[in-house]
Amino acid sequence: MGLLKKIKASTLMETLVATVLIVIIFIMASLVLNNVFSTAINNDTNHLEARLTEIEYLVTQKKISIPYTEEFEKWTVTVRQGNRYFLNIEAYDSMKSKLVIQKQLVYEN
Repeated sequence: MGLLKKIKASTLMETLVATVLIVIIFIMASLVLNNVFSTAINNDTNHLEARLTEIEYLVTQKKISIPYTEEFEKWTVTVRQGNRYFLNIEAYDSMKSKLVIQKQLVYEN
């Protein structure tokens, strides 16, 4: 009987509680990461910035006339004469209408 020693172990209830806690932590972490990634994807404006740069080039090369308006993906892009030497290029989100991107371009007629 000297060879059999009692090994400390956890009970079934302790193991189940620990497993449930770990699962809850992983579920909360996955929800947070999902929210972060979806927000990053929704706020990505790289395509719009490239299109605004293209419109800026077309205006300087006199390929488009001012005032100019277009729909680009979910954005409404407008080009207007600000004052004598400036053009305002503005893009706003047609879905949310909260997000606005503005550029000002020095322009000579």
